[in-house]
Amino acid sequence: MIVDRPEKMNFVLDSLFNSGDVEAVISLYEPGAKLILDSGQEIVGLHAIREVYEDWLTLNGKMQSRTLYCTHLADIALLRTAWTISGTGSNGCSVEFHGDAIEVIRRQLNGSWRYAIDHISGAASVISS
Repeated sequence: MIVDRPEKMNFVLDSLFNSGDVEAVISLYEPGAKLILDSGQEIVGLHAIREVYEDWLTLNGKMQSRTLYCTHLADIALLRTAWTISGTGSNGCSVEFHGDAIEVIRRQLNGSWRYAIDHISGAASVISS
């Protein structure tokens, strides 16, 4: 699925995540993309990002996100997104994860948009001095 406007990025991610198709989800990321987890761990490259999504998809859950902010200049866009993943843990209990993400996406040569940087809790981070 191609994202033809930055405002559609999270709608498409939700749809692909909810389909359970990890390859389709990964197709939304640039080859050298960076995914930053809420722990601060930086995951770089499609292979490593795929492993993270494979783990998340074991929850057989649903992702729901809402773009709170989107602005772009030329081929770069910045998004702020509130997201939730609800599913079932390996122990059979319900689990829910949520966050406020900051995402940098870039227009590709074919006109589609892909994640360059996806910080899943970037909008919630507090920097102490």
